[in-house]
Amino acid sequence: KNTVVTLTAIPASGYMFLRWELALNGPQNPAAITMSASWTVRAVFVPTHLTLTTNVSPVSSGTVAPNGQNSYPYGSNVSITATDSATYYFKQWSGAASGTQNPTTVTMDASKTVTAVFDPFLTLTIQTQGSGTVAKFPNQTGYKLNTVVNMTATAASGYFFSHWTGSATGSANPYPITMTANKNVTAVFAQGIAHASDVIINEV
Repeated sequence: KNTVVTLTAIPASGYMFLRWELALNGPQNPAAITMSASWTVRAVFVPTHLTLTTNVSPVSSGTVAPNGQNSYPYGSNVSITATDSATYYFKQWSGAASGTQNPTTVTMDASKTVTAVFDPFLTLTIQTQGSGTVAKFPNQTGYKLNTVVNMTATAASGYFFSHWTGSATGSANPYPITMTANKNVTAVFAQGIAHASDVIINEV
């Protein structure tokens, strides 16, 4: 009774001692315990290096770095960056990371798998009927989901803007369209001078 016992944790190859648990606590090694009672002590060992696996979904959408399987020291913080492609944009993380922060950081306290989830850019196709032009803002080849695009129709000389057809209706100009899917819009221009009866206020 009351004998002081010194314990030394010896890790196997590829492992390191992390801490004592139960009757002893903390990372000290060796550690001493006084035998004032019967005790149970646990030595916790962890791999010196852990595997981080990264991928993208859908396959061949955007890119992620680092990519594939890589080994990192236990406890290290690894920054992961997702990059858009011409047709896909980064949406969110899944697996051992979550949210939309990009880059994101994971702590290697276990082997982990992280997936960068991408969504396809949505397209807005604008055509004209009659003579005139349509400007859009922002002017991009593709849009993220729920982006609002303002379309402004400008008639050529001798024409007036009448109305929108397709994914847009009515005669509001500029016209804000929300990109919930791929959209096709036609701006209709008519010859002459606009009169109230020439303009379609609402179209079903």
